[in-house]
Amino acid sequence: MDKLFSEFRDISFKEWKNKANFDLGGKDFNETLNFNSLEGINIPSYVDSTSSKNTIDHQRVSNSFTVFEIDYHLKNNKKSKETLFKLIKNNKSDARIHIPLNFDLELLLYLDELFTRNIDFVFEEFNTEYLNIVESMSVKMSGSKHIFLNIDVIGNFAKTGNWYKSETDDFNLVKSLTKLTKDNIIPFTVKSEIYQNAGANILQQISYSLS
Repeated sequence: MDKLFSEFRDISFKEWKNKANFDLGGKDFNETLNFNSLEGINIPSYVDSTSSKNTIDHQRVSNSFTVFEIDYHLKNNKKSKETLFKLIKNNKSDARIHIPLNFDLELLLYLDELFTRNIDFVFEEFNTEYLNIVESMSVKMSGSKHIFLNIDVIGNFAKTGNWYKSETDDFNLVKSLTKLTKDNIIPFTVKSEIYQNAGANILQQISYSLS
């Protein structure tokens, strides 16, 4: 690394700031180049090895994460299911499967290879008719594998401005999901990125997500 930058001489902050002020053509240096984040943190325009450093002690809770090599969007036809079957037969990774509106979820019950891995479902719309089918799927799951349903009715409302069906129907669905008896079914998720993308700062994003 030292050899890579050997042709470049060190530049002091004073020299850098003089050049920056010249290029700014009279604009205020601090207002133009320094950045204030939504959390109220001032981020200076120039940082070097002599800049003050604050260390934060932290403990990583878990190193585990999942990479979905299979990320498949199903369609309401036989060919789509056959393509999914070929994918899971030739790839042993966990699978994220996007389920379209009015899809016959029971068709997946017969893909035994599917239940040897974690399944991450993304539903265009989850309905109560899927509940018994998902329970049957969970019985087929091997070892410590899980089914993730990723239901977030409030997140969907925040993102689209609409309920899946209605406020009453959506929360009745939530109540139904709480009655699932299998420990390997994870019904709910919180999609916190929605709030950040809408302009929330980090503290607001965490607060909304926890709420």
